[in-house]
Amino acid sequence: MNVVLSILVVAGLLFGGGATVSAAQDDLPNEPLYAIKTWTEDLSLQFRHTPEEKVMRLMDLAQVRIQEMTRLSEAGEPVPDQVKLRLEQHIQQALQLCTNMDDPTLERALLQIRDRLQEQDRDMEQLQLHTQDQLQTQDQLQLQTQTRTMLHERLQLVEDGLLNHEMFRNAAQNGFQYGQDEDATPPVQNQNQNQNEQQNGEPNPDPGSNSNDSGGGNNGNGSGGSNTNDNGSGGGGKP
Repeated sequence: MNVVLSILVVAGLLFGGGATVSAAQDDLPNEPLYAIKTWTEDLSLQFRHTPEEKVMRLMDLAQVRIQEMTRLSEAGEPVPDQVKLRLEQHIQQALQLCTNMDDPTLERALLQIRDRLQEQDRDMEQLQLHTQDQLQTQDQLQLQTQTRTMLHERLQLVEDGLLNHEMFRNAAQNGFQYGQDEDATPPVQNQNQNQNEQQNGEPNPDPGSNSNDSGGGNNGNGSGGSNTNDNGSGGGGKP
């Protein structure tokens, strides 16, 4: 499939590439020219000469992803995960580009990003209402909810960045990687780790469990200090 698409791209560019690329711009993820569409999107960033121009182009592409979600949902088609992932990548790339801007340029770019994120959140809200009215699948509702959560997180980062530029630079560079919080550890992994430690015979960090292990001396079966004193050297002569 990749070979075929590569041939189509090369052939399209050599023999009437303008028409092929133009036709691809309306394709959705389930249509044949979508790979050409995303390829030309990535290529278009190379023709932006300043970070600020690239940021605005990336936010335009983020809006394209929102429109694709809307068109697919209205047609009753599932939204592939790649659309959501690509949306997150566009926004994250835009935020990372902002980290190298001077303060006046950063202020201007963050204001523009904030406006676009607010617009995209409104569009997603309308899409959620439409999806609920159409009684579409729970998976689609969950994907839309996750997308709105991501938009809210990025919007909050931008709002905070307008108040503190240095905080924004640190957060965008170190705190977020395409929608993933680096410091976040899934709770399930922690639970599995504790279970493995217990199975391997390592001490249980729960102090309540330790008290149960050492408290058996009151029943005569434990190894508490009081029992050791009661059964000292004087008890050895008795049968």
